[in-house]
Formats: sequence, C-alpha cells, structure tokens
Amino acid sequence: MRLFFALLAVTAVAMSVAGAGLSYDGSYLLFRTLEAGRPWVDHARLTHFLFQIVPSAAGYLTHELAPLVFLFSLGYAAVPLLVTAVCWMVVRRRAPQFFIWCALGTALAALPGQFCLISDMTIVAQMLWPMLAGLLVGLDRRSLWLLLPCAAIAVFSHPAAVAVFGLLSAVAALKAVLRPAERREHLMWGLACVGLMVLAFAYDSLEVDAYEKSLLSLSTLTTSFRTSVAGAPLAAVLLSWIAGLAIVIDPWWLRRRPLGIPGAWPAVCALLAFGSIAIVMGTWGHQPGQWIGAIGFRFFVPAAGFPFVLAAVAEALQLVPQPEDPAVIAAIRSRRRVYANAAAAVCCLTLVTQSYSWMRLCWRLDDTMTSLGRPCQSLDAPEYAWARNTALNHYSITTTSLILRGSRPSAIVMSPGRCADFGRRPGLFIADWHTHPWPGRWFDLSRLQPPPE
Repeated sequence: MRLFFALLAVTAVAMSVAGAGLSYDGSYLLFRTLEAGRPWVDHARLTHFLFQIVPSAAGYLTHELAPLVFLFSLGYAAVPLLVTAVCWMVVRRRAPQFFIWCALGTALAALPGQFCLISDMTIVAQMLWPMLAGLLVGLDRRSLWLLLPCAAIAVFSHPAAVAVFGLLSAVAALKAVLRPAERREHLMWGLACVGLMVLAFAYDSLEVDAYEKSLLSLSTLTTSFRTSVAGAPLAAVLLSWIAGLAIVIDPWWLRRRPLGIPGAWPAVCALLAFGSIAIVMGTWGHQPGQWIGAIGFRFFVPAAGFPFVLAAVAEALQLVPQPEDPAVIAAIRSRRRVYANAAAAVCCLTLVTQSYSWMRLCWRLDDTMTSLGRPCQSLDAPEYAWARNTALNHYSITTTSLILRGSRPSAIVMSPGRCADFGRRPGLFIADWHTHPWPGRWFDLSRLQPPPE
C-alpha cells in the first residue's frame, strides 16, 4: 500500500503549501490562535487543540506567516492519511482486503467537501473507519491503543459522534447475534460503544447552542444540498457507489463467471467509475466558482459513506458470499490494492487541483489589494467582482486577506458594506460576533488603525 499512502501524503503536502487551511473558517481559526498565543477552540471543539498546538507554539518563534500557514494546514490535511494508516495497521494481518472500504469511505466519500479542512463533521465521519475496522475484523491490544485516540477525537469533535457510536453499537449487536460463539466479546464492545455514545451526547448537550441547531434545520440542509451536492459532487458520489457495487460483486463474479462473461468485468467497471470521477472532479476543482459552497458538503459526508459501511459490514459478517479458494482470495486482494490506489489517485488529483486554484485566488487577492492601496477594501468593489463567485466570498475574507498581508498588514478586504464604519468602531471588525481590539497582540494592526478624531 505504499503508493496509496504516498499519494495521500503528496495531497496533504500540496494542500498545505497552497494554504488550503485558510479556506472558509480556517483563516479565522488561525487568526484567533495566533492572537491568543494558544490553540483557540470554539463551540467546545476540543480536538482543535491537537491540530493547532504546533502552529500556536511556532508563533512564538517566528512572525513569518508562510510556515505558520503551512503547519496549520498540514495538521488538518493529514487527517485522511492518518486515519487510513490506522485502518491499515488494524486490518493488514487479519483481513487486508477489508482496507478498500476504509479507503473509499475516507478518500472518496468526503472528497467534494474535503477542501474545507477544518470541518469537524467530516473529521468525525472519517474517524468512524478505524473503529469500524477494529470492530469487524477483531482487536488485539495494539489495535486497541490505536483506536482510543480516534474515539477521543470523535467524542470531543462534533455532535455527529453520537450517530457514529450508535452505528458502531448496532454493528456490535448484529455481530453478537450472528456469531453466538463470540457473543460475550461483541456485547462487551457494544456496551463500550454505547458508553461512548452517551458520553458524546452528554458533552454535546452541555455545549450545543443556537448555531448548532440552525445548522441542522431543513432550510440549511436544502440550501447546502443545492450549493454543495447538486452537480459534479453528486455525480462523483453516485459513481463511487457504482465502483463500490462492482467491488462487492467482484469476488462472486470472479468465482462464478455467470453467462460466461469474463471475470474481469467488475474490475473494468470499477476502474471506469474511478476514471470518470477523476474527470468530473478534476474539472470541478479547476473551476473555483463550482466549489464555492463546498463547505456545505460536510452535512452529507455520512450519507455518501454509508453504502461503504454497509458493504464492509456485509463482507465482514459474510452476509454476502466470500471466496474460499486461495487463488481467488489472492486475486481479490491484488485487485483491491489497485482499487485503493485508484481512489487515492482520484483524491490526490481533485485536491491538488483545488489547491492550485485556491493558491491562484490568494495570489490574485493579494495583487488586487496592492493595486488598490486603500487600508479598507470592500468585497463589493468592482475590482473584486472576480472573487464574489469563489470560496473567498465568506465572512473569513477579512482574516484571509489580513494573513496574506503578513503580521503587519497595511490593507484588508471586508464583506460588502463593512468599510463604511471602518473608522467608527472601537476595534477591527472581523465578524458579526467579533470586533478585535486595536492594535492587536501577535498581529501588529497599527497600520490599519484609523487616526484618532
């Protein structure tokens, strides 16, 4: 699986070099982290400490933002790589063929929204896979130690962890029913998952607020579907399901060859589906206007990955016929390595393409700020018409532009209408809920501060 992990590593590094961590809410998190001098957590998302501790510590060593943006982005961009690495360590000795479902569920299910690196819901959905793998193929002491951090990250990341542990509890109960000889062990794991579900529910119940509730409203989900799923992302999800179906029937087809059809046909269908996803998502990622609403896909990551969960459970519990011939098993494992590499290649192509598009947007934003020369520049100015149909059109445009200008910024871009009261506020307007006091702490905002009247 070296090629698989190499592709995901290249993806993480490329996204970090491009500063993908600044997209959407990311620049706001980095700004607050550097200003506070410690990891900054909002809505009780305690796991952000893990991702922000390195850039926050590095902020005491340098005021050069390029390496800090790289470190901040890398912490989040490495999540799919680390998740699949844990999956592989759990399954490689007992059931290496199971890894394909971890690969598809991590690299493809979240792909249309993966560029929003700081999405807690996406991270929780990806943390499901190592725990599901351990539950299905069996756990030894080393695997258990690997899965404990995944469980902790899920519990303290997002309310979606309640559904994750609920699903794991149901899988453990199903396994206990179907395998009476191992019932006691599976019931024990099921009870552990129920305990984690209760813990996640209790923790999130204490911290849930109006913001969290509004995210799951029907109007929000409908808007998010229209802006982040409809079109190329939906096509990619459907194609990934077709690939998954072909992979499920591949062992049976290879053994039976119905109607005399060659055993390679499921493999051909799966690879054609992967190739189609690469074309669709590569084109989509190259056009920034197409993924302006990619942040909203986080609500649909669990649904996109659920068919892969069903396939993994069905295979592990032998609800679908599995080959017994060693030659067929060896052939299936070989094919699945190819499928996993294809999924990683699609992920790499899409996210590297998006990263290049994002980097060009940031370059153009910086150039436009320089050419205008004004301290406060509004996104509704004619010079920024090109940016309004991209991911830059977000409340975090202020912190994104500020970070691009360095630790002593002389110009910023604000959301439409916000420059009108630029000099009348007691601090720098960052967002509706945050006006930052002059002159800043880590950032020197004195060059932006209006002169006293």
